[in-house]
Amino acid sequence: MKRFAFTVLGLLVLAPAFAQDAASPAPAPASDKVTRAVFTSGVANREPADQLTSLKNDVPQVYFFTELTGLEGQAIAHKWEYAGEVKAAVTFDVKAPRWRVWSTKTLDPSWTGEWTVSVVDASGTTLAQAKLIYETASQ
Repeated sequence: MKRFAFTVLGLLVLAPAFAQDAASPAPAPASDKVTRAVFTSGVANREPADQLTSLKNDVPQVYFFTELTGLEGQAIAHKWEYAGEVKAAVTFDVKAPRWRVWSTKTLDPSWTGEWTVSVVDASGTTLAQAKLIYETASQ
């Protein structure tokens, strides 16, 4: 009986550790209007392939994916910034209550450092923002 109780106790102690490994937590919503705002290596079937926080500069292109809710009929922009300068702004017309959009940016390998993409509405209000570190690849 002691052996059985010890085994059950051991499983109860280890169960949370296994549960954490099994499923990674979903990213928190960016705001009540921007459900997801992530850098990714690609988009397939209107979903991001992954979620990036850094990228080596031997990869020349990156995507920014956004899922929007409750913004139907509005114009939303992805504002790509590097070193305090807006490098690109891509505007989208939101045509449904739930709208998924993405933009891409080809990066020059010399543009290492922090990139920021802001999700901005027509009035200029930032609804969400994400950062990516573009770093030198190992030789």
